[in-house]
Amino acid sequence: EGSVLHTIGSVLNAKQMVNFEISSEFCSFGKNLYPKIEFVNSEFSVNQHKTPFDLMILSDIIEHVEDDIHFLRQIQPACRYVLMKIPIEECVTNQDWYYRLRGKEKPESLRYGSRHENGH
Repeated sequence: EGSVLHTIGSVLNAKQMVNFEISSEFCSFGKNLYPKIEFVNSEFSVNQHKTPFDLMILSDIIEHVEDDIHFLRQIQPACRYVLMKIPIEECVTNQDWYYRLRGKEKPESLRYGSRHENGH
């Protein structure tokens, strides 16, 4: 709904802010709350913007993406920097890609679902 973008954009004195949101309700809510932010009611697509963003904020997004490595590679040409806000259960040191990039296997104790030691 734009609160993270609004806060960070205000601190950085951003000239332009664009929020991609798949929920039309959150878009409507955000447009009323933050009129300086352009809300786009769709998933982000690299093809939608010709000019790269300086900063892309992925706020509670990456945990919903099936293939996070593929997703991050897709957005790479669309921005100079990425800021990710992720739930603690999905923190960087727990991510599969953290281990894959280092050529290691993710420890059993950090896996999720039925294979996770405490079952969540």
